[in-house]
Amino acid sequence: MSSEYKLSQLCAQAHEALAFALFTSADEVLRDLLVLSVSPGRGAGRLRVYVSAETESIEDLDYVVDKLEHAKGYLREELARWTQRKRVPDLEFVAMAWAG
Repeated sequence: MSSEYKLSQLCAQAHEALAFALFTSADEVLRDLLVLSVSPGRGAGRLRVYVSAETESIEDLDYVVDKLEHAKGYLREELARWTQRKRVPDLEFVAMAWAG
């Protein structure tokens, strides 16, 4: 298997794991997020997670990213459990707005 295929597979697994972790989160802000995609991040061992939030405010998007950063440990634990990996990539978050 090529490393490109393995990375693609990891991104798909991360998408599922993070979508489930956010959906089942105790935090209302996180529960309302939609994982749009997961792609390789900057540098080795990083994944970039794109989420969508129902807002039009830049300040709200910054708040969403702060919430995700605060929950990063929990999200990485869930990713490790879901993918059964010992080494879990670091996560970087990009929040995008959508008007519902």
